[in-house]
Amino acid sequence: MLESVTSGLTGILRKVRGQARLTDKNIGESADQIRDALIDADVALEVAEEFITRVKQRAQGKEVLENLSPAEAFVGVVHQELTDLFGQQSAPVSMPLVPPCPILLVGLQGTGKTTSAAKLALHLRERKHRVLVTSTDVRRPAAIEQLRQLCAGKKIDFHEPEGEAGDPLDRARQALKSANSKLYDYLIIDSAGRNVADVELMDELESLSKATLPAETLLVLDATQGQEALTTARAFDERLALTGLVMAKMDGDARGGAALSGRRVLGVPIKLIGTGEKIDALEQFHPERMASRILGMGDIVSLVEKAGKHADKAKLTKLHRKLTRKKSPGLSLGDMIEQLTHADKIGALADMSDKLPGQAANAVQNFAENPSAIRGMEAIYQSMTPLERRLPNILKASRKRRIAAGAGVDVNKVNQLLVQHAQANKMMKRAAKNPKAMMQMLRNMTGGR
Repeated sequence: MLESVTSGLTGILRKVRGQARLTDKNIGESADQIRDALIDADVALEVAEEFITRVKQRAQGKEVLENLSPAEAFVGVVHQELTDLFGQQSAPVSMPLVPPCPILLVGLQGTGKTTSAAKLALHLRERKHRVLVTSTDVRRPAAIEQLRQLCAGKKIDFHEPEGEAGDPLDRARQALKSANSKLYDYLIIDSAGRNVADVELMDELESLSKATLPAETLLVLDATQGQEALTTARAFDERLALTGLVMAKMDGDARGGAALSGRRVLGVPIKLIGTGEKIDALEQFHPERMASRILGMGDIVSLVEKAGKHADKAKLTKLHRKLTRKKSPGLSLGDMIEQLTHADKIGALADMSDKLPGQAANAVQNFAENPSAIRGMEAIYQSMTPLERRLPNILKASRKRRIAAGAGVDVNKVNQLLVQHAQANKMMKRAAKNPKAMMQMLRNMTGGR
């Protein structure tokens, strides 16, 4: 996610951490390099300049220069300014004070607007709300059918208008009437899409807004388009009362310009981000967490939240008790492989690597990119005797050769598994001193979407 800006900033900050002390000169040089990295990521020039001015002002202040760890303090300044750039506080979708609460999604064709409508419906339904979805994109029947099929796949209620209903306003009014009579909490309206934000489209959207009085008007932007997306965003903002942004395709080759510049340029918060093609790949946007991801610090909080959705609570509790009791045998080989296999089955490894920091992210990413590695681990485990599984420290050269032959792998693979297990077990023993931290770590291992 935002690989371009992340690689640029983490490289610069790595050099800062290597400085024995910070001076006005090396702070200025580092800040200028950060500005160049932001511009390369297609961040709006005025936003990049303002960001760097604020970083320099805070970093050259007495607090940073006299800090016991000035390099870390500088990194903290960049993190805080990134958080401020994103808006400091998350901005959830409005609650339906007087249901139904209409949400109008607008955006150009190809931005992921129609998919985002279905994703948003599922996102709200998972929060125990009743949701109805409709489409007013009458010029593109394929878009209506796409949304209908997406909703059907997750059993999301889709409004079918009476008669031909070839008029966008008529379709919207019918859907709003149905949502009101059937006591839905939300009505999500997927509006028309065009290749350009022309006058005809804007007139239609303005009329649609007046007819439905949406509590939220969310602009869906393609995160891969950089400043080009912001040019489009300004056109929508001039005609509609935008309340927030949905950044779609954040999992793709997103340079980051639109995501980093959107709030400051338009003055509305980023509310949601699309993190994948699957319909459940939509997250509420959290400024501080995104700043941490961009700076390579990971996003453990989001990972824990997602893990909780798919974790086997009974198994998790059992494993937690095992690891935290007195004279605990620690994390067994079987425990480790079981958790990795579960995360792999639900497609969570890539998502985990995006949210874990540093070396942990690299290790999990290797598993995500090479699923056969987990299969190989399972084969090695199955080739062990019950005693060897329980006490892997008894494995000497002859046993390792026998296990490798049985699993059809090199002896080096057996050694790698033992090293990985030893590292994981050490980490778990350290975490066992804090039961709350232990439970969070187990959820992290579980993965989940």
